[in-house]
Amino acid sequence: MPTGIAVDQTGRTLIADSGNHRIVVRNADARTWDFWGGPAGTAPGEFVMPMSVTVGADGDVAVADTGNDRIQIATLRPATSA
Repeated sequence: MPTGIAVDQTGRTLIADSGNHRIVVRNADARTWDFWGGPAGTAPGEFVMPMSVTVGADGDVAVADTGNDRIQIATLRPATSA
């Protein structure tokens, strides 16, 4: 259940996958998929129905973690190539 999408400065695509309580990260250069979160939870880095994702100019990622009534902000590791 994708509900939001953003692209960071390195070209990675981030998708808010609400149904699976996670953010999917697609690194096009390395042709890899990574996941952040899932299953549902309340700890930092865990989500319940994330509805939106955005990337700031500084590279920080903000996620609207709607099921937990909060915004989570984090910095993703640099993309690696396979």
